Amino acid sequence: MTGIAAAPARTASAPRGGAHGGGHGGAGALARWARARLPVEWAVLAVAAVAWAAMVVPQVAGATGGWLAPGGHAHGGGADGSGVTDGSGAPGVGATDASGVAVLGAATPAVGAALAMWALMAVAMMLPTALPAVRYVALMSRPAMRWRLAAAFVLAYLAVWMVVGLVVVGLAVVGAGPVLTTTAVGGGALAPITLIVGIVVASAWELTRWKQRALAQCCRTVPIRLRGWPATASALGFGARNAGWCVVACGPAMAVLMAAGHPLVATVVVGALLASEKLVRRGAAIRPWAAATGLALAALTLV
Repeated sequence: MTGIAAAPARTASAPRGGAHGGGHGGAGALARWARARLPVEWAVLAVAAVAWAAMVVPQVAGATGGWLAPGGHAHGGGADGSGVTDGSGAPGVGATDASGVAVLGAATPAVGAALAMWALMAVAMMLPTALPAVRYVALMSRPAMRWRLAAAFVLAYLAVWMVVGLVVVGLAVVGAGPVLTTTAVGGGALAPITLIVGIVVASAWELTRWKQRALAQCCRTVPIRLRGWPATASALGFGARNAGWCVVACGPAMAVLMAAGHPLVATVVVGALLASEKLVRRGAAIRPWAAATGLALAALTLV
């Protein structure tokens, strides 16, 4: 098993200086990086960009309540006279009746919306962090199978994240009501007390040895077969393995963002930090900053 950065000699490298170097500044480095991308990498980035747009545009269009306010998508239908609400007057994930008891059936329509939002978050925030692995699969594949194997990797990667999403949303439904007690914070927003605890736990996770190990494992590769079904199976297996370690590294932060209603600025900041940890050289050194940012967000919910 090798690291992604230590791919075999036949992998392509970014163009060097000279007539195509574009200088040694940031703009030149960015230009060299862009020229070195494979078409399959641009496809992954394009899909992630669409997912970001699907998350950001609705929030910007209907932004109210400040930068920590939950996102603008609907988790459920309007009031229906049943007395079943999510604590804000409308049915939602983990809806409760007037006595505070969780009503699973009432949350069914909202579960689909929550899973759709989780899928958008996984594609927008996590898929770009797997770009080195996608590149590795493409470069280790025969040209005729490059897109097929890259697609297999991406599908397996996202499938693992969706399984995690089912667990997160399921826990939100089952554990809502008496557990997710809310308290008023600045601007009239509502923040679950358990959410604040979750932010602190996710921040502390950034400093653990398990998080450090998971980041290291995200940079490991496995052999990619060259022909037929074994090639597809190896790409699928690599995608599942990479996603599994990515869940260990980034899952706590993603779950907290989902529980918070994916507030816009917090989502952008956390997404940038998680991507930097996995993509920037010596990204593990960013972990203390990510932990500090999480604690700051927890403090701001009490202001």
